[in-house]
Amino acid sequence: MQSDKHLDNAVLIYFIILIIVVIFNMIKNIDFLDIVYLIALLCSVLKYFLIVGEDRK
Repeated sequence: MQSDKHLDNAVLIYFIILIIVVIFNMIKNIDFLDIVYLIALLCSVLKYFLIVGEDRK
């Protein structure tokens, strides 16, 4: 149970770092691939929240 929470937190931190890196890169130079990657990343985060939410029920 405790390791599951640590794993969930680690994955969430990884997603947050990826989002921050993409946003900082977009501040310097907006590129079409950055927008596509950001959308795919946000969809992955939402899917992750759905999976974690179902596991907790």
